[in-house]
Parts: sequence; structure tokens; C-alpha cells
Amino acid sequence: MGTQRNFQGRKRVIISRGGEFGLCQSRAVHRPDKMDMDSNSPQPLFSSAAEGAGPGPLSPAHLVELESAKGRQKKIRRAMTVATVDAWILAIFAGLTLVCSILSPIGLVLGAALAGVAFNSFRAAARLRKFDVAAPRRLAINQLALAAILLTYAGYSLYVAAHAPSPTMAAVGNDPQIAAQLASMMGSLDDLVWLIYLAVYGGLIVGTIAAQGSAALYYYSRGKILAAYLAQTPAWILEVQTRL
Repeated sequence: MGTQRNFQGRKRVIISRGGEFGLCQSRAVHRPDKMDMDSNSPQPLFSSAAEGAGPGPLSPAHLVELESAKGRQKKIRRAMTVATVDAWILAIFAGLTLVCSILSPIGLVLGAALAGVAFNSFRAAARLRKFDVAAPRRLAINQLALAAILLTYAGYSLYVAAHAPSPTMAAVGNDPQIAAQLASMMGSLDDLVWLIYLAVYGGLIVGTIAAQGSAALYYYSRGKILAAYLAQTPAWILEVQTRL
């Protein structure tokens, strides 16, 4: 009898514990179902902040004006690029002239003059990027100044070559007989040297007039285009393009 009662008591304890375990298990199973429902629920692709964001600051009409101004600005942008490239080319030639003319006073003067023109070209190009109406005229004047420098140098070189003593006469000294003999033999050589000088510096003169003259006309004509662009373009577009 005592053994049977102990067995029945143990059975009740096991059953009661099994009920508690089943209840806990049911609760534990119920919670993941809720979490699964939350995790399986569809998530929005964009946040509420993105959904509540309004349209951009530019209206369609503003965008049309901006594209139109961009098309009208092409010639001005091209002039900015040309002016910057010209300035760098001048700066490079000025540096090379100064380095190669350390022992030549004329070369040093020429290099310093080219450096000054290059500096003014950089300044005028920067003003053009800020839509300064006076910048194209400054660039044109700068080209004329460069032409004056190169023409002066070429003219001086031709003058020196024409009035300098003949290399043949300088070689023989003051002996008139030897000088007469060499003059008859080497006269054609002196003429050839003069023709070389004339071809080099004459070509420099012609090229300078053509190149710098056309460049000055080009920059001067950009002034009218820039003035028309400023008159047709709203102020807010000009501010945006200046800051870019």
C-alpha cells in the first residue's frame, strides 16, 4: 500500500510538471509566431522621410532656362579655354627663354617681357571666368602687346644681322689682300647667312602679324557675345555658373 501511494504521488508530480512544461512550451511557441509575422510583413522600399520630401528647388521652367543658358555659353567657355591655354604656352616659352638666355641681355629682356604678357593673360582669363565684360578686350590688348614684343625682337635681330661686320672680314683681320681674296671666294657664303636670317626673322614677323592679329580679333569679338549673354541670362544662372 505505501509503495502504491508513493508511485501515485510521483505520477502526479510528473503530470503536474509535464503540464507546466507544456504550458511553457506553448507560450514559447506562441512568441516566435508573432515575431515571424512581424519579420515576414512587407517593408517599405523608401523611408517616410523620403516619401515626405517635396520637389527640388528648381521648377521645370528653371531647368529649361538653365539648359538654354548652357547652350548659349559654349562660345564663352571655349574662349575661357583658349585664353588659359595661351597663358600657359606663353609662360612655358618665357621660362625657356630666360633659362636659355642667361648670358644674353637681349634674351633676358625678351623672356621678362613674355613673362609679363603671360601673367596678364592668366589674370584676364580669370576675369573672363567671372563674366567680366572687360576681360575680352584685355585679352585682345595682351595679344597686341605680345605682337609688339615679337616684332621688335625680330626687327632688332635683322638690323644687327644687316649691320654687323662680315664673319669673313672678322676672320682675316686687317690684311687687305687676304680680305680681297676671301671676299671673292666667300662672298656667296655671307649672302647665304643673310638669307637665313631674313627667312627666320622675316617668317617670325609674318607669323606674328597673322597669329596675334587673328587672336586679338577673336578675343575682341567675344566681348559682344559675352555682353549679349549677360543681357539674356538671369542673375541666378550667372551666379550658379560662376560658382561651378
